[in-house]
Amino acid sequence: MATRITAKSLEKKLALDPETINVEPEGWEGPINWSELFGNVNPVELELGAGKGRFILEHARRDPERNYFAIERALKYCRVILYRACRDNLTNLRTYMHDGVEFLEKFCPDASLDALYIFYSDPWPKKRHRKRRVFQEHTVPIFERKLKPGCKLIVKMDYESYFWEIDALLHEHTTLQILESGEIDPVRFEPAFRTNFEVKLCAQGAKVFYLEALKKA
Repeated sequence: MATRITAKSLEKKLALDPETINVEPEGWEGPINWSELFGNVNPVELELGAGKGRFILEHARRDPERNYFAIERALKYCRVILYRACRDNLTNLRTYMHDGVEFLEKFCPDASLDALYIFYSDPWPKKRHRKRRVFQEHTVPIFERKLKPGCKLIVKMDYESYFWEIDALLHEHTTLQILESGEIDPVRFEPAFRTNFEVKLCAQGAKVFYLEALKKA
């Protein structure tokens, strides 16, 4: 069950009531209706593991004609996203504090996402912990199923061996077309669209790996 986040818990004066932005799916019995959630029929892009929300918040600010859904399990980070979204009056963004894969499986309608972003998910390098990874044989078909035809899964990773395992999983267990996969220079992305973690990686000169996969029409 998601922890309830309220205006009182944020203790800030905001342009929007946090309860209009944060999603509390208690009582849901099936897939949500995006148009009812956002109040429009605009495209929906989802970031799984949004951290402090730097990437998705900037998208929401710059493109009010698209809807954005940020999933983050950590309460302290979800509160940061929620506060900034309310402060900036981002009516096209919603937050959800819970497990992202479970949300996709239970509540996200099939073929409903215009983009799915998964950046720097925990590699869980110890063998006994790998069952906790976001990318698994049984999860990658879920990611494919939730995308609309002609739309993309975008992955960034700093842990090289895990990145190539992700690449292999997508090749072996989905029909997604891999458009790009490998090490990149992160400066190709505008600084405002880098995650907080990516900002640190760039400062350290660390490697960044990027994968872009298309769901065929």
